[in-house]
Amino acid sequence: ADKYALHSCVKDAKNLAEAFVKYAGFQTENVYLMTFQRGDAFDPNDRTVPTAANIRRKVDELVEKLSKDDLLVVVFCGHGVTLGVDSNDDSKKRSYLCACDADQSALSTFVDRKELLDKLETCRAERKIFLSDCCRDAFELLEGARYRGRGLVDRSTGAANLFETGNYGFAQISACREGQRALETSDGGLFTTALIEGLRFGANEAGEISLTEWFDYAY
Repeated sequence: ADKYALHSCVKDAKNLAEAFVKYAGFQTENVYLMTFQRGDAFDPNDRTVPTAANIRRKVDELVEKLSKDDLLVVVFCGHGVTLGVDSNDDSKKRSYLCACDADQSALSTFVDRKELLDKLETCRAERKIFLSDCCRDAFELLEGARYRGRGLVDRSTGAANLFETGNYGFAQISACREGQRALETSDGGLFTTALIEGLRFGANEAGEISLTEWFDYAY
């Protein structure tokens, strides 16, 4: 429904992709963008459209392609939900990313967050980062949201799981924890905007910024 439509996630994705090239030294040809603007003609055969199948396919491709010395950064901006968020049993909680073809009656049209992270873990690249700017609350909260898009979250309680060994590791940085919602405005998602500002303004005099410094700047 229109009242649940996101206003800025496509802009966020494009702006962050541009920031990686402009401020972080990424090569344009190494940045792969998948977006779908509400109102565009939907072509399920277009592999740049972020359907659940296309997202899984691209992740599989990257996992197979990259080598030990590569850096893999995967970013998701959009809707997200968590099932079993009110359960005291963590094993019953499951977070999903909502692809552009997500249908609440078919979980196969969602991307299971844990399965995605498990897949990324198998990638040979020794430096991996997963960034997500999306809600992690229940379907019911999404349906009853007073705010459009990614909802409301106290940014001071954002979560990050960092697994580092020396200069290598797998970092997961999220806009919010399970059961929380992430906020967007007409100018962009607050979390993604902070990440972009961190790349632009958070570097030291040598023009460098560590993952920890980037995280601290965003929060």
